[in-house]
Amino acid sequence: MLKKWLLTLAILAAIATVLVIALLWTVRPTEALDLNYKPISVSAKIKEMIASRSLELRLTEEELNQILKRELAVRKLSLPNVQIQGARFQQDGQMVTAHVQAELYGLIRTQAALSFRLKWEPPNLVAEHVKTTAGPWTVPVRRFHLDPIVVPIDDELPPLVAIKDVKFEPSAIAVSFRLK
Repeated sequence: MLKKWLLTLAILAAIATVLVIALLWTVRPTEALDLNYKPISVSAKIKEMIASRSLELRLTEEELNQILKRELAVRKLSLPNVQIQGARFQQDGQMVTAHVQAELYGLIRTQAALSFRLKWEPPNLVAEHVKTTAGPWTVPVRRFHLDPIVVPIDDELPPLVAIKDVKFEPSAIAVSFRLK
């Protein structure tokens, strides 16, 4: 009888081990990501805009990627036992997907996709966390939710210029300006 119990426990332990390994395998990082970013100079973009005599500035998907990586690198997440090690942002209109690599509990390296909805709340561009997926699984928002990422766009604007409107295009953000 004791042998049957020990055999059953050994089989259950083996199954649990295989399941844990399979879980870790499905959420392992599949690409090399980092938090290195190139600063985007809004004032340089404004000079371009003035040179072209346009009152509209376009932030490309790559520029948005750099801005959001900077915000992620500078800001500390208030999540215990999670350290973000890299990210790549992909825009589709108002939706932005952050492909992130993280280390959990200092041991487990994982990759996840966090979806954000972009909103213009003058004078800030706000990215609200709406969904997280890790491998084939969706993580419920009540279990894992990030505070909104707030990016002040008008910090570097000249004193006589104000943002009139922000439009979200498939792979860019169009910012139109007005004179104060």
